[in-house]
Parts: sequence; C-alpha cells; structure tokens
Amino acid sequence: MLRMSTDFGMREQSVDAGKNSFLAFYPKGLWIYTLGEIIKSIKYKGYNITDVIIAENSAIYSGKNELPIMVGILKNMYPLKYFITKEELVKYTENFPEYGLPNNERLSVTKEDLIDLAQKFVPEEEFEINFSHGFSFSIYGIGTFRCTFSTARNKCILKIRILNFIPPALLDIKDVSKSDIINDSLQVIVPAKYMIFLNTLIVSKTLQVKNLELQMSHIPSGGLIIHAGATGTGKTTFLAGEIKYLSEITNGLTVTYEAPIEYIYITSNRILQYELGRDIIREEIFNHFLRSTPTVGFFHECKNKEDFELVVDLATRGHLVLTTLHASNVLEVFNLFGTLSDEFKRSFASILKAIVVHRLTLDVDGRIVPYYEIFYNNIKEARAVMSNFTLSDSPYTIRNQLYEPGEKPYIMTFEKCLQEWVKHKVLSEEVARNEKLVLDMQKD
Repeated sequence: MLRMSTDFGMREQSVDAGKNSFLAFYPKGLWIYTLGEIIKSIKYKGYNITDVIIAENSAIYSGKNELPIMVGILKNMYPLKYFITKEELVKYTENFPEYGLPNNERLSVTKEDLIDLAQKFVPEEEFEINFSHGFSFSIYGIGTFRCTFSTARNKCILKIRILNFIPPALLDIKDVSKSDIINDSLQVIVPAKYMIFLNTLIVSKTLQVKNLELQMSHIPSGGLIIHAGATGTGKTTFLAGEIKYLSEITNGLTVTYEAPIEYIYITSNRILQYELGRDIIREEIFNHFLRSTPTVGFFHECKNKEDFELVVDLATRGHLVLTTLHASNVLEVFNLFGTLSDEFKRSFASILKAIVVHRLTLDVDGRIVPYYEIFYNNIKEARAVMSNFTLSDSPYTIRNQLYEPGEKPYIMTFEKCLQEWVKHKVLSEEVARNEKLVLDMQKD
C-alpha cells in the first residue's frame, strides 16, 4: 500500500527546482537522484528501463569502472544488466562538486540509506522494518519514482519503478514509417482501427457565440473502456497516452483516481489527478466524480466486485470511463464482469465501448513491442456477443463467437495484431511466429 506521494519542482516547473527541492527534503538523496539521471540516459540509448532493484550494499560504482547494479527489469519480463563506466558516472555527478565521487574504490547503498529513504515518506507510527511499505515521489524533469521497501532474509530491498517524466504519445501504426525514431518510452504503437475508434467517440461542432466562433468537441454518450493484461504489460503507459490524447482533442475535463499517481500531466490544466488515500478515499469517488462533471474519467484498477460495479455505474452517467484489471484475454474480462448481478450485467453490455488486452514481446533488435487483443462494442455485429453475455450462463458460447475461425469485425485477436505488426515492419516475422506458438500452446 502506498502511503505518501510528493512532487518536487512541479510548482516551479524546472529541473533545478526539482533537484534542489528533493535534496532539501532528503539531503542524503544524491544517490537516488543520480540513479534517475542514469536511467534517463540509458533510456535515450534505446534501453526501456522501467524497474530497478537495489539490495543493501549494492554498489553504485566499483573499482572495476562498472556499475554492477542490475539496473533494469524491462517491464518485469526481460532482464537487462547494464554496466556504467566511471567516466559516465563522473558526467552525472559533475554538477555536484560538493559531493563528487568517493575517495575509496566503492560507493554502496547501505541498509541505513534504504531505511532512511523509506522513513522520509512512511509515517513514523506506521513504519516497521520487517513489513513492506510503498511510497512514491516525482522529480521535475527526471520522472516518477514508485518505490516498494521490503526485507528478504533480513536484507533490505528497494524496488523502484521509474516512469518517464513526459507522458507518451499514441502512434498510429500507419504513421510508423513516417516516424524517424520509435522511442519505446515516448510513443505507444496503436492499431489504426483503435485510433479510428477513439475518434468516433467524439462529436465536434462549431458554435456561434455573439461574434465568436467556437469549435467544441465532446463525448456525448460516455461508456466504458477496459484495459487488461498481466502486471508490467504496458497498460499504464498506454493509458497515459490515451488520456493525454483524449484531453487534447476534447474540450471537457478529465479526472483520474490513481494509487499512486504515476504519469503527471503538467502541461494540461484540464486533467485533474487525485491520489487514493491522500487526496480522496475510495468511498468518496462516486459523488466526487459526478460533481466534477468530467468528460473522461480514469479509475486506476478494478480488483473486486465493488470496483466493477463502480466503473459500470459511473459509465452509465454519461461519462467516458477508463479502467484497468488483470486478465489475459477478452474472454477472461467477460468472465470477470459476468459475476455481477443481472442488472449490472445489462448495464455493462449497454455501456461497454472496448476491451484492450495488452502483451509485450522483445524484437530481435532488443526493442520492446506491445501487441493487443481488442474487442469493439461500437458496431452492430457485436450485439450478438453482448446478448449472449447477458442471457447465457455458458462462457463457451462467447468463446466461440470471439475465437472461432472466420472474419469478425468486432475483435482483433493477438494473432491478427501480430500479422499487422509484421506487415508494417514493426515486428520481425521470426518473433511473430514464436509469439503465435506461445498463444497456441496457451489455448491448448
């Protein structure tokens, strides 16, 4: 459970303010600030580092001119060990002459360092060294650090998820060839049909107010978009791009409820972000959301029946609601919402707009590539599926409608997405074949 979140430099909106306010809050924190700079630099080299695990006495720099920390677990799937040279470390710390490099041959993150960091964010009365504690903070220009402090066999361990400071942009697969560089951390590749789908939700019209001509864009009918997938499959990154995109092409307000807040939309004053447990409690969301009158809302993760009912209820009130949950395919999402009462199942069938299930693979060039299974409920051919969802007790009927051979305009399966990726040269044929073999084994 995340206890506290603090933003450094967001009010002043400068890198110097972020560094200074963080070090003023945590004077011993140069090592973690430097780590953020290192990760940012590694990302620019093409390594999409998202997670760092540090155990007590992990060496930041050793006499072998290397950084022996395992600095990355790529999306929790692909381990990468990256060694940084002494010269690179000097580059990162040259702006801090008052600290400099240690005189001895080794600078380590000690047990005391890790405990001290956690105690800065976790309330004193709640901190217990043998328990797991979560906290997060953002440093302007560097990114968001989402931390989990825990112990294993009496050794302190800190896991840090480092998210980009700039939310990513959605990149239509048709535009990939026009992009000089596909940066995994700054762009999210999206099927062309999904971009068309998002735009069909929006109605634009011109209003004449006295002598002014105003262009208005809004989402009139609301609805529910569900993003599903295992932990670390890119749901948060995709959603950050989607929320950013919708806020840019509509005139309404976007409200998010997150635990914790991860990507920060500092350039938009029409995205209001609330952190559960700090800014608002779960029981207040329904009334708070309706009083905010947003066009788009985001609820961070559905974990139980009460959460499923909440997002369905909000989506029936004329707002577009986005949410996430853990499921490995579209059918599993239907099965989860199938546990609701008949009343909520009927509401779900009427307001569902799309289900997006995420997976990742690693291409031959080392680039992380997302691919998807997407169900569209905004076309008439999908009505039979939703009818069976509300009337049938057997999941096999829906399974056949989703996955039996034949062209179905309401679903893009993982296999079809892989084919599209190969066609547009986003993914190699070899990797696509291997992914399809994995999918086939999972079906069996």
